[in-house]
Amino acid sequence: MPPVLTDVGLRGAVVIVTGGGSGIGAAAARQLGATGARVALVGRREAPLKEVAARIAEGGGEALCVTADLADPASPHRIVRPAWPITAGSTGW
Repeated sequence: MPPVLTDVGLRGAVVIVTGGGSGIGAAAARQLGATGARVALVGRREAPLKEVAARIAEGGGEALCVTADLADPASPHRIVRPAWPITAGSTGW
């Protein structure tokens, strides 16, 4: 599917998508990846996250999978920690 979003000014930005393994979250993640954003996919199940990440990579985008349950108070740190070096100007995940 061609991207619905085109140039939304997110090229190179890190975007965290919760629920990124299925449904609206997965669709949003694929669209954001197609715009050039680096997508941190968050969800409780690793396999669906990896499938979405593979689709993003096939389209030339970058994605990182973080398995986490937002009901767990420790999850925000587990989610942000791998993405923080990217937002701070480092290269690569």
